[in-house]
Amino acid sequence: MKRIVIALLFVCAAALSALDIDLHKYRVRQGKYEFTKEGEDKMVKIYSLPKVRSCYVTFNVPLQPFHKYELSFEMRGNNITRRPSKSLFGGGVTFNALGKIIYRGSQHGMWKHALGTFDWQKVVIKFKAPNTKEAYLCCEIADADGWVEFRRAKLVDLSGKKEKKAADKAADNTDDYAKTCNGREF
Repeated sequence: MKRIVIALLFVCAAALSALDIDLHKYRVRQGKYEFTKEGEDKMVKIYSLPKVRSCYVTFNVPLQPFHKYELSFEMRGNNITRRPSKSLFGGGVTFNALGKIIYRGSQHGMWKHALGTFDWQKVVIKFKAPNTKEAYLCCEIADADGWVEFRRAKLVDLSGKKEKKAADKAADNTDDYAKTCNGREF
């Protein structure tokens, strides 16, 4: 009985620390896109344009420095075909913080954008946040024709109580050190 209660508390705590990313509140966008809703699911559909290399919609993702997270979303595509290019092509995401890529890819993995026609596929990315309180999720179709659609974007803080406390302390110490020059106030 005690194990069941502990398991239920853990599930409830995990659910409370989940953040649904509103795919209708974008930060930056380029190209042709549309926001739709199906039941409770908010979705963004991104279309390729003939003379535009990359069409995208970017969203802010709040983080706590040094915490462990799981970012998940679902994506589907229609008739995504490669254009002549030497860069990454197809439908997928770029997730970055502090100008560094944490993940770039699709349901096929890192550095692999999706081609063809496919129904909803779930993508899960586990990562440790760098020393920043914000990251960016860029949903995109790059160097390809067709369209790609995204829904159910969610961020879950996986850090346990002890890990959160240590991560928050490390972030506080880093912030204090950043306000000094070689440890001296300025």
